[in-house]
Amino acid sequence: MMRFSLIKWLGAHLGAICLIASAQLQASLFRADDVNDHEPGLSRQVSLPQYIPGREGAPASSAVRAGNVLYLSGLLGSGPDGKIVGDVSAQTHTVMGRLKDALARNDSSMGQVLHCTMIVTDIQSLPLVSAVYTSYFPEGRLPARTAFEASGLAANALVEVGCTAVISQSAMRP
Repeated sequence: MMRFSLIKWLGAHLGAICLIASAQLQASLFRADDVNDHEPGLSRQVSLPQYIPGREGAPASSAVRAGNVLYLSGLLGSGPDGKIVGDVSAQTHTVMGRLKDALARNDSSMGQVLHCTMIVTDIQSLPLVSAVYTSYFPEGRLPARTAFEASGLAANALVEVGCTAVISQSAMRP
């Protein structure tokens, strides 16, 4: 009976525990240079986030920089004309190329990705998507990942990927 109660308690509180752990990890990633000690009474104030706009009219920033952490919004497999390309493999290659470019524009790289969120419209395509996805990361540097199925994505895309990455230390210097 006690074992069931513990399992039930853990199930009910696991989300909160993960959120606290995630917040503690993200807070620990801020560099000392991001701390403002100039105002009396504010001994450890973290610098404000920098919001990088997306396309005009988009409901979200394309990226947000907070300290030395970069949060990229989900990307779709669209070409330069904005239209979704080919099948799920082609879309995954396009998404990962766009992700790589977005990281580079924001002083990061595929080797500095901490976590990716991947959404597919058909969970059966996940092995195919994963094969393409993993080929974009340096060997031994696969980030943590959450993958799930959704009934539909914007523009009838088949895959969407967003990520959290560390910004290069050289980019953090004034």
